[in-house]
Amino acid sequence: MRVPNAFTVRTALAALSAVLAVGCGRLDDALSPGRRDPDAQTPARIGLTAQLPSFARGSAAVVRLRVQATYRRADGTSVTLGGPQTLSLGDVATQQVPLSIDLAPCLADPQRESAGSACVVTLNLTLLADDREVDAQTVGPLRLQAGATSTVPDPVQLFEVATVTVTPADGAAPPAGTRLRLELGNTLALNAAIVSTTGQTVTGRTVTWQSDAPSVARVDPATGMVTALTAGRARVTASFGAASGGLDLAVAPRPSPFAVTVGGGHGSGTVRSSPAGIDCRVLNGQAQPAPSGQEGQGGCAFTFPGDAQVTLTATPDAGTTQFAGWGDACASVGAATTCVLDASTPRAVSVQFAAVRKLAVGVRGTGAGIVKSAPLGIECKTGDACGASYVEGTKIRLTAVATAPDAFVGWTGVCEGTSEPICDVGLDVDAVVGADFSAPLGVSILLTGNGGGTIALATPGSSTPVATCTLARGVPPAGACGATVPFGTIVTLTATANPTSIFAGWTGLCSGTGACRVNVNQISAVGAVFTQRVVTLTLNLQRAATGGAGTVTANGAPACALTGPVSPTSPDVTTCTISVPAGDDVALTATPAAGSDFIAWNGCTATGPTCTIAPLADAVVTASFAPTPLGVTIRAALGTTGAGTVTSRPAGIVCGIGIAGSSCSGSFPSGTTVVLTATPSAGSTFGGWGGACAGTTGQNCTVTLTAGTSVSVQFTLPTVPTFALSVSTGGTGDGTVTSPVGISCPGTCSTTLGAGTVVTLTAAASQGSTFGGWGGACSGTAPTCAVTMDAVKSVTASFSRIVTTFPLGVTIAGTGTGAVSSSPGSIDCPGSCTSSYAPGTVVTLTALPGGQNVTFGGWDGACVGSGTSPTCTITMDGPKSVTALFSIVVQPLTLDVSFAGTGSGAVGSSPSGIDCPGACTASFAPATSVTLTATPGSGSTFTGWSGACSGTGACVVTMDAAKSVTATFTSTGGGNVGLSLNVFGAGVTVTGPNGINCPGACGASFPIGTQVTLTVTGPAGATFAGWGGACASSGTAPTCTLSMGAPQSVTATFTTTLTLTMVGVQGSGTVTSSPAGINCAAGGGACPPADYPVGTVVTLTAVPGPTTTSFNWSGACTGSALTCTVTMSQATSVTAQFRKR
Repeated sequence: MRVPNAFTVRTALAALSAVLAVGCGRLDDALSPGRRDPDAQTPARIGLTAQLPSFARGSAAVVRLRVQATYRRADGTSVTLGGPQTLSLGDVATQQVPLSIDLAPCLADPQRESAGSACVVTLNLTLLADDREVDAQTVGPLRLQAGATSTVPDPVQLFEVATVTVTPADGAAPPAGTRLRLELGNTLALNAAIVSTTGQTVTGRTVTWQSDAPSVARVDPATGMVTALTAGRARVTASFGAASGGLDLAVAPRPSPFAVTVGGGHGSGTVRSSPAGIDCRVLNGQAQPAPSGQEGQGGCAFTFPGDAQVTLTATPDAGTTQFAGWGDACASVGAATTCVLDASTPRAVSVQFAAVRKLAVGVRGTGAGIVKSAPLGIECKTGDACGASYVEGTKIRLTAVATAPDAFVGWTGVCEGTSEPICDVGLDVDAVVGADFSAPLGVSILLTGNGGGTIALATPGSSTPVATCTLARGVPPAGACGATVPFGTIVTLTATANPTSIFAGWTGLCSGTGACRVNVNQISAVGAVFTQRVVTLTLNLQRAATGGAGTVTANGAPACALTGPVSPTSPDVTTCTISVPAGDDVALTATPAAGSDFIAWNGCTATGPTCTIAPLADAVVTASFAPTPLGVTIRAALGTTGAGTVTSRPAGIVCGIGIAGSSCSGSFPSGTTVVLTATPSAGSTFGGWGGACAGTTGQNCTVTLTAGTSVSVQFTLPTVPTFALSVSTGGTGDGTVTSPVGISCPGTCSTTLGAGTVVTLTAAASQGSTFGGWGGACSGTAPTCAVTMDAVKSVTASFSRIVTTFPLGVTIAGTGTGAVSSSPGSIDCPGSCTSSYAPGTVVTLTALPGGQNVTFGGWDGACVGSGTSPTCTITMDGPKSVTALFSIVVQPLTLDVSFAGTGSGAVGSSPSGIDCPGACTASFAPATSVTLTATPGSGSTFTGWSGACSGTGACVVTMDAAKSVTATFTSTGGGNVGLSLNVFGAGVTVTGPNGINCPGACGASFPIGTQVTLTVTGPAGATFAGWGGACASSGTAPTCTLSMGAPQSVTATFTTTLTLTMVGVQGSGTVTSSPAGINCAAGGGACPPADYPVGTVVTLTAVPGPTTTSFNWSGACTGSALTCTVTMSQATSVTAQFRKR
């Protein structure tokens, strides 16, 4: 029990003493004889006097004594007698502690130690302060008999143990923060002192020894003797109850010898150790002996403690030696001059000191370059003399790198004879190396001859020439031609003659006509000769069958002539030849003789008398001549009003004469006799000839051509009247009307025509229109109409626009019902689910759920991009289809859990939601399978389910309706039971002990039998409707007192009514509520209000009418969703607005 003050402790102790009577006397050698209980099966009673430490007096700690009795068997083992007894103690220094021990198990054990009708019993006492063990003591062995009441004559002194101190048995503990050193294989005896909070050393107690690293240091758990097993660290601890103390140990290996030897090299240096011991001198690769009498303990050898960390440091002699590395035990250190080893085992170490050698490098030549070494040390440029020092035997690679465009030439010194830019030197002695570099060298090309060509100079690996030199018709390039290339480059020169030339050969460093290759290791020159070729041009001058003559010149000089008239003895072709340079332009000019014309060239492309040719090979060119033709011109004579045609024989003239001044012509060879024939057109008459045919009667005229000739002819028409023709278009469409006489309407829509003229009009509808028919002088719907001009005429063409519509179809799908309407249009689906629209029409569809348990799930088809918005806008640019999805809203179902019985416990659920007491009500989706699990509290047992479950196993509830389950727990004596609360109504609060403040903290546990008083308060204006559950008998009283004999559940309900008013329903639609109360139809104005208890959650559902296109709330509800939730915490008003089309 908790001891708040001395008075309370004394009262409790007196009450305990009154219950357990204590006798007097001795029992055997440890107890005084007591009264013999006549019932041998009754427990043995013992009176024990306990002397307590000062902390128990006047302290608020809970002080108790735990007693465990054991009896001894004949084999020396001990067996416990029942469970431990725990007794509360008072706050006085010396207290009587009554004990009762059931000896039946011992007396029934045939293996118990023989003691007649008695049992040999030992009492193990443990002093507890707030359940913390502060001391332990053993009383016995005692000889106890059933039914006897005896006392322990000597008081049992108990202490508040504070610490345990551990020290070596043969010396003092090491300083704080350090470890006691123990060499491998040795042992160490430890002592433990138990000290109370008052500083008093407590005797008569036994500690338990333990090592945290038994593989390093093993400790005997009873004696505290430590044995060092392996190198490492360990802490040995002595424990007594909750107090303990320890000693830190370091187990060290046995001492180990170290030896340093020379592993190679010819250098000098020293190896020293830390801690001191090794001081080894190496001279010219030989270890020097230790001073006399110090062999093995100085110089190059020493023995170190087994736990020592030994650092060896190698120091080469400055300027003459470099440290080359370690071996043996230090081999892994590499080039570091220090090596750290532990002395846990003997160590052998080798060291190398290498002598330093010098390498000198000189760089020379006309070029620039650099020589570098690997390993690093040398980086020498042209004109420099460089050097570096290296450890003897070092393999040094020298690399010569020329600075572009310069080139490496070769090595001298120890690398002489190596042509590659890399030289490897093994530096066993001092050495000298030279490197030569050369600047690029020039290659010049000299071009000669009267021809033309190109020399290309290429280097290895180059895809294009590095230099190109061209000779053009014997003219070399201005200035020098060639290239500069790195030393030693092998260049290739290739000669390519022009088509008009030939390559005659090389001069200088190359000969012949093939490719020329030159190794450029000096300034080089090469010559190339090109000569031009000569071709033959044959000229043929040819006359026509009727004659012709002329001459041809070449580049202005006479080349060939064709003379004389046509005769059997005169040739028709004259042939001449000339020699010309290949590829040179030759301008040929043809000049016809008097009375002749130049006709054409053959073999030379030109249309005039001059032709230019550049022959690359022998060529033939022909020039043709013919007599000059004479022209005949036919004109319409003055006064011509009609029309007709003039033709010639031989053919050559076909001339249409229409009005005065029109003309045409034809050409004929000189001397040709031409017959002209005049033929009037229909309606016209031949009027006569003029010009060279003047005086000729009749419609035929014969003319012999000796010069150019002109002839006139006249055709006349009789005089006739004219009439106007006008055309127009009309109707809703577009189109055109055309005719051969110039009508193209719209545009040119009228003309004047002679009487009797027949005009064909053609109507053509534009795209999107159709021809509807003629009006005026034309009729019918044929696309053409013929009009005879016998009077003034007017014609009208009517066109109509083609009207096209696109269908829009709506489908309703899903598990719920709903409607879709359109604006514009007649869609009101279900019912009217299709409508047609003109192209480009913008249609708005509105989806309206069919009830409060239906929700709009979204669009598909042409509206898929509108998501779950209740409206969708479509532009009708083709046939469209839309699907509206409506879904039934699934309402969750409630599961309630309550408790019954005299015990306590808890109920949880899977899936989560129920965690009772606390959360005893939860909602789950329909068809959910909920598993309830009952867990009994301390001192209780679960005895079964009732309601929706039965039996004592797991409870599985299928949520096909609201369900309730009761869990019954039965008390097994002692323990706590739970109290859970639920409040109903806004602003309701229930308070009580153990932190109850519901809502919020709605559950607590109480010891069985506790009287709990609950108090309820509510908001102003609310009415307390009464208690429920375990407080139902308290009615409407503000408080309820109940006894916690079993788990209890309580409800408190306040009711008040608040008014919900629909200010108006505007438009076409209805609004209803859940819970019922609101039922408003459309038409505007107010509808009857409804009253609801405080805290009621009211769901308003709007159902739009068939003509509604949009909807929104105002007031306590906002937005356009068709449902709205209102919590009745005050009087509330709402407006619903349905908008019509």
